[in-house]
Amino acid sequence: MDFSQFEAQLNQEVFDRLGETAEIIVEDADPQPCRVEITEDMAVRDDNGFIKETRCEIGLPVELEPKRGLVLRIISNGKHWRLHQLLSNDGYESRWVALPYD
Repeated sequence: MDFSQFEAQLNQEVFDRLGETAEIIVEDADPQPCRVEITEDMAVRDDNGFIKETRCEIGLPVELEPKRGLVLRIISNGKHWRLHQLLSNDGYESRWVALPYD
């Protein structure tokens, strides 16, 4: 096993242990199970430390190749979220602002 394979395996283990069970919802296809890191009420502060908004942030393994518009269903509560804006991608986790999806 080379180092990149080892990194990918460790990344998957982190999501397996700490992530929520979810499904990627795609039209005309079976849902794809996955694990995600979700924070539904993330406080976003301004330069003075005041909360200016709360939002949902979702982290996914980069191996899933997430794109804007992707719909996820969180298994534990049945909520659906659509990926809206990419916040970061460190090569292991792709972190997104997500909007409710009905």
